[in-house]
Amino acid sequence: MKRFFTLSFLFFSVCLFGQNLIPDPSSEDVVECPSTLGNIFTFRRNPMNSREYIGVALNEPLIIGQDYFMSFYVSRAHKFNAFNLASNNIGVLFMTENFLNTEELGPTPNYSTFNRTDLITDTVNWVNVSYQFTADSAYQYLAFGNFFEDNMTDTLRIGGEPDGNVTSYYYFDDFCLSASPDECDFVNSTINLNHSAAKMWPNPCQKELNFKTEFPITQLDIYDIRGKLLKTTFANDEKEIQIGINLSSGIYMAVLQTKKGITKKRFMVSN
Repeated sequence: MKRFFTLSFLFFSVCLFGQNLIPDPSSEDVVECPSTLGNIFTFRRNPMNSREYIGVALNEPLIIGQDYFMSFYVSRAHKFNAFNLASNNIGVLFMTENFLNTEELGPTPNYSTFNRTDLITDTVNWVNVSYQFTADSAYQYLAFGNFFEDNMTDTLRIGGEPDGNVTSYYYFDDFCLSASPDECDFVNSTINLNHSAAKMWPNPCQKELNFKTEFPITQLDIYDIRGKLLKTTFANDEKEIQIGINLSSGIYMAVLQTKKGITKKRFMVSN
């Protein structure tokens, strides 16, 4: 099913004296909607699965195998009735090409590179979000927001009266992506749990994929690079499963739902 979303991508070249790969890190040059300080909605009751994202083209592609450090700040906007929801799943999606087309309706990807599973409720302070990871592709584009559908997103109404059009609205600011932890405000850092919490082999694969996790698996979904759901496998709380692969050559995303949360693994099919 097609979904509506608004995406604002920042495509400009900036000369930076530091090592931050994100141009306009203070988000002051966002065009159209969203506007100042990277304000976007991460959940809206009506229409279903509607999202806004902030996107950016990096100054240069990431280097495969290089360690990187990322941080940004989030604060929840609040208006008594209209913007009284907090949401989880706020995070970032890395892309080698911009497949979030602003000119047409598209499905919610239902995966991200990193995301917060807790609800961010603070309306007074900026909440730091930090990640350390190793680049597995030459990513050149980033998007920030909530990339999961309504039924995979937790919300909490804070104050106000029930309203069919309630929205989770957040401010984003001070984006940083660097090969040095000293460049970014790297606090409360989260190591990339997708690599430690689950193992996947072989990669590249041809006919089958194996998964082993620390936590019981309830469901495994396979998506193409544009976020289209291709295959769903239900597991019986097993920690190790094997699935058959009948896909064309290319890059895909495996999303494992476990008793502990969601784990994403990118894999390649080579026929």
